Amino acid sequence: MDIKQVKSCASCGHMDTTHNCDVNNVTVNLFQTCESHEQKFQLNQNSSCSNCTYYNKKGCPNPDKSAEGMLCVAWKSIHEA
Repeated sequence: MDIKQVKSCASCGHMDTTHNCDVNNVTVNLFQTCESHEQKFQLNQNSSCSNCTYYNKKGCPNPDKSAEGMLCVAWKSIHEA
């Protein structure tokens, strides 16, 4: 089975950790998308907090919740940093 990432605000580089779109200046949800969508990451079966560039760093938006095996909308590959 091939699982593909959908084009939604959850995978957009313009959405911040408070679900605000910094291009359109509106609060968005995970099921919305628009024409200014910019893909921010490529998730795969190995994606988790442990390979996120923010893991155990000051920039982590959820430091008390992050753990190996978990994932959030702020995930960014350590290879992109």
